[in-house]
Amino acid sequence: MNHIPERTCLACGRKTAKKNLLRLARAANGAIAIDARQQLPGRGAYVCHAPACGELLKKKKGLHHGFRQPVAREIYDTVITFLREHATE
Repeated sequence: MNHIPERTCLACGRKTAKKNLLRLARAANGAIAIDARQQLPGRGAYVCHAPACGELLKKKKGLHHGFRQPVAREIYDTVITFLREHATE
């Protein structure tokens, strides 16, 4: 039986397979980027692909917790826009 890595959505708290979540990566210089291919180095944070989770993430300031640092509002807006454009619902 193969091990399937699981991660938790910072917005809704749902645990699911890592491949089913959108990864956000923080580089060593503190820049935060959307890592759709899940290959960028650095600390990662995960959110469901649902636009509603993007909104909840912003409301809860989930990236502040996930990256252990303050995150600009523009980053949340970028994530929400990306989720809306790539919605799988």
